[in-house]
Amino acid sequence: MDGCVPRPLPHPPVARQIKDVIRQQAREFGVPPSRIALTGGAAQRSKTFVISKPADLPSWLREMKLNF
Repeated sequence: MDGCVPRPLPHPPVARQIKDVIRQQAREFGVPPSRIALTGGAAQRSKTFVISKPADLPSWLREMKLNF
């Protein structure tokens, strides 16, 4: 998937913690939580989130050499 960046989490999120992960990512990317969607891995250890129209890129992402 284009624009996909793996991001390790401190522990695998469970259903009730997904909202916390979404809120954290929303703060980092400068978007409202409604712009972040869980698109894969709801029942798996690895999760895939899509962030629509990020306003900002966090420093950890800017430091990566990515070609989108």
